[in-house]
Amino acid sequence: MTDSSRSFSRPDVVRLNDSSGPDGFVDRPVVHFVRHAWLVLNVPVHWRIVTPVKKTPFACGDAARPLRIVIDDLTAPDRASTRLLRSFAQRSCAEVYGTASDRTRRVVIGVPDERDVIPVEYVLPGGGGRRMAVFSSNAWIRRSAQTTAGEFGIPAEEALRSLTLAAACSRHEIDALVTASAVLQLPYWKNLAVNAHAGTPEEAAALLGLYLRAHNDYTVDVDGNHATCLDDRRFYPAAALATLPRYLTWLGGAVAAWKTRNDPLPFGLVKGLGVRLGRALRARDYFNVRIRSPRPDDTWDEALFFFEIALVSLTGAARRRGAFLPSRLQPQRHAEKGKLVPSEVAEPADRHGS
Repeated sequence: MTDSSRSFSRPDVVRLNDSSGPDGFVDRPVVHFVRHAWLVLNVPVHWRIVTPVKKTPFACGDAARPLRIVIDDLTAPDRASTRLLRSFAQRSCAEVYGTASDRTRRVVIGVPDERDVIPVEYVLPGGGGRRMAVFSSNAWIRRSAQTTAGEFGIPAEEALRSLTLAAACSRHEIDALVTASAVLQLPYWKNLAVNAHAGTPEEAAALLGLYLRAHNDYTVDVDGNHATCLDDRRFYPAAALATLPRYLTWLGGAVAAWKTRNDPLPFGLVKGLGVRLGRALRARDYFNVRIRSPRPDDTWDEALFFFEIALVSLTGAARRRGAFLPSRLQPQRHAEKGKLVPSEVAEPADRHGS
């Protein structure tokens, strides 16, 4: 491209400079580098280039779009994960829709017209949202609903509603459909359920958490307009240690060892347990972001790199902490003072090793 009249005044874009072009720029398609790549979790350089690829929630700049989740209010189970998803419906970071008419963010499926087109509207507060449609689908969806009702004994009305909602989600860039519909659990409709990203509330909540962390949002609780957030240095170790019910017991034993025997090594090992597991969780996030690239071939090497980091961190936690500490720091009550002290067990020969 040699037209120097094209505007490059955007502060977040830089044009590559080269002396080979007549206007001082390269005589080839312009490449834009987006400077706000820091908004995404350790984004590879390939993702900082604005190219005509399909938009994804895990990219940045012009290649990014919000994460979109639809909760089928009629069939979604009432669990803590479902309520957590609904609490994020009040935030602008992601689009969480319901199907009930009283939801401020909802999916509205209209009446099919004479062209066999089903109108679908994704309503957002303030008049925002998207007006979409499912084309050339009403006839086959109705036939499929009748077939499902006849062969599997599911009410035709429920089959029609579930199939229409799944068809819309499969075509309108919906990242998760939270539903417990009996129709989509049938092997007969497995492909449609996969294309609509139908799943459980826990699966959708895990995807939402990855999306938030990919954009440096470490929210751990939402209550109306109030949210509780952590920084990444505290979040990952805390998330790792939350899965260890005996951690406080080990920590108590390590503190007792330091006080009674002046041995700080157990305390360092216990604290290091959270560090190692936190690194593994962070590497797992990096891996999960990489495999969601719109061009997986560009990020496959990095995906394997972070996968190996996770394995190394887990191995270190298992060898030096998980396997060593439970036996060495099993608390027992001191016979004379009635205090908890670490068990006097033999220590490994490589206690000072790496």
